[in-house]
Amino acid sequence: MPATWTVSATQHITGRWSVMADVSHTEWSAFKDIRLDFAPAQPTQIFHFGYRDTTFGAIGTEYTVSDRLTLRGGVTYDQTPVTSAIRDVRVPDTNRRWLSVGATWKASFALEYSAGYTHLFLDSPKVALTSVTGSSLSGTYDVGSDFFMLALAYRF
Repeated sequence: MPATWTVSATQHITGRWSVMADVSHTEWSAFKDIRLDFAPAQPTQIFHFGYRDTTFGAIGTEYTVSDRLTLRGGVTYDQTPVTSAIRDVRVPDTNRRWLSVGATWKASFALEYSAGYTHLFLDSPKVALTSVTGSSLSGTYDVGSDFFMLALAYRF
């Protein structure tokens, strides 16, 4: 796995309101290629990835409405290690922009419920490939993601 560094901070603005931020850098360029050795039946195949290093940045906020209810929200930019020059059908990745909201309700000292929703805004990645035999593949992907989360925590 590639090396990653992360810097995170939380600032309490008031007793009820906090702002959080996170920046990460991942050294995907260290993940160069995979060699498959089929000897003696076939020649070695090399899959070159050519990934670039990436940056991830997020900022969010948390507001405690009452002792029982906390609201959260945030935005994120998540850069893909895959560039248009090396994108293929196995990894149709693209940059992601996240928008997230959530809440936690404490029903009692021991029981709390949490819910969250995240929508990823994604570009439509393009693929344009030509094989060593001269065949070609080109097109775009229609990608999208939505995440729903429900959690229950019980303390004893």
